[in-house]
Amino acid sequence: MRSGPVSGICFIVCLLAASAPQAGVRDLRLIQAAQRDDVAAVKALTSVDVNARAADGATALHWAAHNDDLAMANLLIRRGAKMDAVNELGVTALWVAAGNSGTAMVPRLLDARANPPLAPPTDGSPLMVAARIGN
Repeated sequence: MRSGPVSGICFIVCLLAASAPQAGVRDLRLIQAAQRDDVAAVKALTSVDVNARAADGATALHWAAHNDDLAMANLLIRRGAKMDAVNELGVTALWVAAGNSGTAMVPRLLDARANPPLAPPTDGSPLMVAARIGN
């Protein structure tokens, strides 16, 4: 076995390659924290892609809207969450908030430039969803 500067560099490169995220592997920690409604964990996960998607296409912002967690949504928006990301059903966070009686969430997402006409192909717009539940 060789020793010296070259083998030391090879060891470091191999170690870094082994600890790097694998291609195609999603880091779901942020989505999982949002799903648990754990604002502290979302706040701590600053290096995780704020727009990462779960297998169904949902983002952390979808979960913040589902949980009607305005503090989490504000944190995600400040970190660059895409307002119009859609899951596999074509549902946006605004659509989720509208169907979840998110009275504070809906205006916040609209202020952050969520696109109101975006609607899944199988259902109505966020406005129609909100009206259907009496909001």
